[in-house]
This record gives sequence, structure tokens and C-alpha cells, in this order.
Amino acid sequence: MQRTDGTNEPREQRVDWFWTSRDWRGEPRICEPCKAQGLGWFRIDELPEPMPDYERFILGGLSTGSLELDTALGYDS
Repeated sequence: MQRTDGTNEPREQRVDWFWTSRDWRGEPRICEPCKAQGLGWFRIDELPEPMPDYERFILGGLSTGSLELDTALGYDS
């Protein structure tokens, strides 16, 4: 996902990568505890707050199958 906060500040122009998986082995764990508040599993319709808008946008698109391969958020159409 290419995203911006709507300003022209170069710091706020970002790219985030999201992947899905059909197979998982092992136990999820936090590898960088200074960068994470916690780890949990949530139903897609019961996501926790606060959550960044761009993450909610991606998860919503994945749940409905409407997410395009090259997704952008915050740019004028």
C-alpha cells in the first residue's frame, strides 16, 4: 500500500507491505517488544481501538475481497 497523510511532506509518503497466509506453523510472538504493545487475535468485525486507519482499510478490503493489488490511501483520485 502506498499511503500519505494528505500533506506534501516527504516523511509522510510511505509504503507498507501486507501479506496473507493460508498455512501457519508455530506460535506467533513479539520479536521487538519495544515496538509492540501486544499481540492478539480478533474477529474482523471486532477489531480493537485504537487502530490506524490504513490498517483498518486493508483488513476491511481483505475481508470483503475488494482489495486491489496496488492499493493507495490518502491521495486525491
